[in-house]
Amino acid sequence: MPASHAPGRPEPPMPDGDEVLAADGTKFGRAMRDRFLLADGFQNFNHGSFGSVPKVVSDAQRAYSLQCEARPDKWFRQDYFVCVDSARSMLAAYINAPSADDLVMVENASGAVNSVMRSMNWEAGGIILYLSSAYAMVKNTASWLARSSSGTVQNVEVSLGPDFPMAGDASVLNPLRDALKKHKGKVRLLVVSHITSVPAATLPIAEILALARSPEALGSGAAFPVLVDGAHALGQIDIDLQAMGDPDFYVSNAHKWLYAPKGSAFLYVRRDRQEANFPEPTVISSSGKQDFIGRYAYTGSRDYTPFCSVVNAFEFRASLGEAQIKAYVMGLASWAAQHLAAKWGTRVLCPPHMQAFMFNVQVRYLCLLWMYRNVWHVWVCMACVGMYGMCGYVWHVWGCMSCVGMYVRYPMHDRV
Repeated sequence: MPASHAPGRPEPPMPDGDEVLAADGTKFGRAMRDRFLLADGFQNFNHGSFGSVPKVVSDAQRAYSLQCEARPDKWFRQDYFVCVDSARSMLAAYINAPSADDLVMVENASGAVNSVMRSMNWEAGGIILYLSSAYAMVKNTASWLARSSSGTVQNVEVSLGPDFPMAGDASVLNPLRDALKKHKGKVRLLVVSHITSVPAATLPIAEILALARSPEALGSGAAFPVLVDGAHALGQIDIDLQAMGDPDFYVSNAHKWLYAPKGSAFLYVRRDRQEANFPEPTVISSSGKQDFIGRYAYTGSRDYTPFCSVVNAFEFRASLGEAQIKAYVMGLASWAAQHLAAKWGTRVLCPPHMQAFMFNVQVRYLCLLWMYRNVWHVWVCMACVGMYGMCGYVWHVWGCMSCVGMYVRYPMHDRV
């Protein structure tokens, strides 16, 4: 039903959000804003793109930088490796990886995906399968591989259709199942997002992994690897690699939701997928190390302080409480999605079980994006999804119920 003819929806009950306290006793919402470096008057409700670093984490990164500059040789030859090993250990425990030795630090999820895809042996060709909701970086990398292979590598995009994500898990699993059956025996790599960005939806990764390893997908052929692009997952939802089926590869950013600085991410490679020359980092350095950890540990002279600061990001999260962070932000996002849809007479474009900190609401005027960003200084994401205009909202611990009011009045030309 077009937005202009959609009936009004009942208002959702007000959450107890403004009364939720962090583990250290601080109120979530506006009281948290002072702990971050956001400019006065700027409302950052697109936290998912670039994140925001807490002041204490930024201070810690600065201290690492000073330590590096005070004794550069000691930093690059000794101290840094101690820091990064601590970060890897904390990340491995957080995502329930079998071992910290199966996980390396990289600058971002894009670099991790490129590292895997571009260092695979594509001499025999084959199909790279990905969903239509894949991040553009994945599609662009696959396209580069196809062009570079003289046609032996083919890309197949699985269209999720206009009912995604409103139709739930079936809107992903059914078209993927059909594509796997159609290309049985030809798929060399499947790439899927854990949380898609536009529209924002959490995909059923355990079910996808089981499907990709099933006889209906493989037939008599060998199992193909699955690369999970979890760029948005770390710090937003619980990640349990072993419970989800232990994917071949899993990547995620620490700067989006974990509170770490830009330039911090990880690549997990299941032990049986680690080889002498695979995967390789995007930069092969002078270290000469051939083991999986060693190849990625040092990739030339660069700023490694974001890797080290992951430890401090975990400390900041612990001060707020992991469960408290997720309960507050998810509760606020759920209420805000229903509240905006009710005010605008539109709909929430995602089932509750596929929604976390990010949500999508149908809107009437995509042209308001310029007004949001340049006049009202509110950063949001707007796009066309299927048949709908969508406004994507991204929340974090400084979000509050009163912040929602600035959204409500603009698309409706009304005031609350």
